[in-house]
Amino acid sequence: MSNLDFEAFFADDHPRLVGFLIRLGYPLAIAEESAAETMFKAHKKWAVIEHPKAWVRKVASREAMNQSIRETEDRRRSAESSWLLHETGDDSTGSVDAQLLRDQLLQSLPGDRQREIMAWTFDGFEPTEIANALGIEPESARSSLRYARAKIKKRWDQLNQHTEGGA
Repeated sequence: MSNLDFEAFFADDHPRLVGFLIRLGYPLAIAEESAAETMFKAHKKWAVIEHPKAWVRKVASREAMNQSIRETEDRRRSAESSWLLHETGDDSTGSVDAQLLRDQLLQSLPGDRQREIMAWTFDGFEPTEIANALGIEPESARSSLRYARAKIKKRWDQLNQHTEGGA
């Protein structure tokens, strides 16, 4: 198969491949990166691939799974690293657990904007600073922060109720 064949295949199938990975449950960022990496590999092996659509889905699925595992492992290692522990500066299990819980609560927020603003807040930024950095109105940052805090508090209360009452 020629390079022109690959270019046509790429243009047609790359967006479909990203959608396929999203349907498998991977976040958009992992789906896009895995699809791009897979298409790069496909281009290198284009002359020997017999069934390109099936080949890229198989390779992309594996790539996305490996990337997801790497990211999970990276987060775990980061949470255990003493340089990341802001609260007390120690690397006790309690601090690691608190950070992992905080990250889980952050990931439970429904909107990217709320997650983003809470992440900035966790890093010590004020709403006005966040608004300036993100190019949004300060009131919008404050509003997103207010909603995010309310949702995190609700989720926190649910977790505490479950631990105290059901476990």
